Formats: sequence, structure tokens, C-alpha cells
Amino acid sequence: MSKALEFYEVAAKKGSLEAHKELSKFHKRSGNVAEVIKHSKVVASAGDKEAMDSLMSAYGYKLLSKEDLAQTLRAHQASNDLMKSKDRDHARVVSNHQRQLNE
Repeated sequence: MSKALEFYEVAAKKGSLEAHKELSKFHKRSGNVAEVIKHSKVVASAGDKEAMDSLMSAYGYKLLSKEDLAQTLRAHQASNDLMKSKDRDHARVVSNHQRQLNE
């Protein structure tokens, strides 16, 4: 397990969101709240709703400052805004319509 943790840490340092998610899960099991928050902030800033919900919960328990939550929430929203476009919306509508026709 320590070798896996080592690899996840290297991957996280290189920018892997999946590695940050796994490190957050690992630290949650071991009770290291500071590390859970650190990794969750990175993932939430990239637009992950589950990580953002986790940070909101941490804020409710006063484990995260209002400033940290606000900063992460702004990054989360900015990331989600970047993923929005008319082309994506149109593709989603076409895909849903095609799926309904196939049912």
C-alpha cells in the first residue's frame, strides 16, 4: 500500500486528478482531514461536484475556512463554465433524441 501511495503522490504532483481523488480517499480512511481537504480542493477546483460537496460538508463542520471554500467554489464554477458551449448543448440534445429513438 505504501508503494501505491507513493505512485499516487507522484501522479498528483504531475497533475492527475484521479490520483488526487485516490489520495483523498486514502487519507479519509486514515483520518487525515488536512490531506483530504488539500486533495479535495484540487479536484473540486477542476469542476468535480462530489469533491465540492465534500468541501461544503467540511465547511459545515468548521474544518475549512470561509475564504478557502469561496476560493475553491469560484474555481469550481469557472471550470464548469469552461465546459459549457452551444455545441455541447446541441450534441447532448441530439444524443438524447437518438437514445429515445433507439428505445
